[in-house]
Amino acid sequence: MRQPISIIILGALSGFLFLFSLLAWMSYDRSEKTTALLSDIGQTALPNMHNAMILNMGILEIPYLNEQLAQANSQAMRRIVNQEILNVSARIEQHLLDSKQANLEVKFQLIVDELANLNALVQHKLNLAVIIQQYETELYRYHAEALSLANGSSDLSIWLMHFSSVVTQANRSLGLTGLQDLRNMRVQLSAMLNEQYQLIEGLDPSVHKLAETYTLTLNHLLLADNGVIALRTEQLRVAGRVAGRTNFIRSLVSDFIKETDYEMLVLQQSLRGHITLNTQDAEKDARVFLLVYSVAFCFIIVSIVFLKVRVLNRLAHLKNRVLAQVGGQPHVIQIDGNDEIADLAGAFNYYALKAKEHNEKVEKLSLTDALTGIGNRRAFDEALKHDIELSVALDSPLCILMIDVDYFKNYNDFYGHQAGDECLRKIAKVLQYTVTRKQDFVARYGGEEFICILQDTDSKAAQQVAQRILQAIEALHIEHKTSKIAKHITVSIGISCRGSGGALKVDSVIKEADQALYQAKAEGRNRVVLRETSMGLALVNPANP
Repeated sequence: MRQPISIIILGALSGFLFLFSLLAWMSYDRSEKTTALLSDIGQTALPNMHNAMILNMGILEIPYLNEQLAQANSQAMRRIVNQEILNVSARIEQHLLDSKQANLEVKFQLIVDELANLNALVQHKLNLAVIIQQYETELYRYHAEALSLANGSSDLSIWLMHFSSVVTQANRSLGLTGLQDLRNMRVQLSAMLNEQYQLIEGLDPSVHKLAETYTLTLNHLLLADNGVIALRTEQLRVAGRVAGRTNFIRSLVSDFIKETDYEMLVLQQSLRGHITLNTQDAEKDARVFLLVYSVAFCFIIVSIVFLKVRVLNRLAHLKNRVLAQVGGQPHVIQIDGNDEIADLAGAFNYYALKAKEHNEKVEKLSLTDALTGIGNRRAFDEALKHDIELSVALDSPLCILMIDVDYFKNYNDFYGHQAGDECLRKIAKVLQYTVTRKQDFVARYGGEEFICILQDTDSKAAQQVAQRILQAIEALHIEHKTSKIAKHITVSIGISCRGSGGALKVDSVIKEADQALYQAKAEGRNRVVLRETSMGLALVNPANP
């Protein structure tokens, strides 16, 4: 049953009114002050803190969406992310408008404008990518046409070989990521085309016109103001502007969050000040009561004890617990009773819980690989330390799978970094679907390397899991023309296992897994090699024996 403090105090004072009218009036004044304080807290402080918390929750979505927009690899993805940004921005703007925070409205509008500029840059970058792809297709078609027309002509053989080398070099320029490298490539292509013109001068008049036409067209495709090299240069410049704009928005959001946090701190300090003043006023009133009404000493003592136990001590306790929470002590505030002070304690507990959830979310993001969505190197280090301690404590086996994508550098060079990133994401999904136990762990170790921790798993079971991984990745049929062992993406897997009763250290288990992976690659790749640390053995299990 709810027992409001104001009603209890007024009830006690009504009995005292028959004996001491002045004391009743002073007591009533005291109760009114206390009620006013609690009302102010309930109607002003708590709503303001609640509004600040909602604003923080909304603004924390902006950095993630900012990164997603900058990394969009298609117009469809860009439009989806931009629409989500618009939705989140609309909610935040409406909240700022309702709470009448004009200074924050101006700063958030700057963030919105910068996001719009970033969206325009990303759109321009993606448009350039489409145009460059069209030019690349046209270049390949034109090269094939030249080969077909010149086939069988001995007079054109030397010219044709040089023509093909120019096309090949032009193709390499599309993979360059530095502006200086691209400028050097332009100079190199210009020199090669000049050599092409010199070769034309020595050709038979019957083929001279044909060779000259193809060379002029190739020169236009590559070196014109709207040619491949110029478009690629513009694309790199826009990409740099996208990165700079992304960092600037991240800085703006960080400043915005700091200001909202500061305003929340001011609210907390104001609330603590009101509680402190109320406590001081109540203690002063208690002393005045003792001086004025010595006759009612016993009754006044009882009244003061009641006030201190029911109100003052609880408020002081609440203040101390709030200060402890602000200082970082993760304690739940326990206030007995069913009244306004208990409600206030519950509100502080709710805010502390939400703050903890936000911190856990940030911690989770710091342990997640941004590209693949699985654990990163830091998450793996923490998980491995924990699992080794658990394995030793329970005397249970533990296996580590170190996985490396075969000839991935060749794949990146041939298909491009975007295709490489997509390939890594697909492999990460395969690992998640294959290693499904709750106690197991999957992470990206670095570059094209992944790693799995199999808790309570012996070497035989670990080999079975590794085989399933090999088969699942092979089933993806990701084309890999530059692989030296297959026409699709494959992986090599090194396993290190600690059997029951074996000693185990973090460095040794990773070293064993790495040596097993090295052996798998040395023996032809696309296979599994097992090393058991407690026995010092190495067993090879190829994917296709």
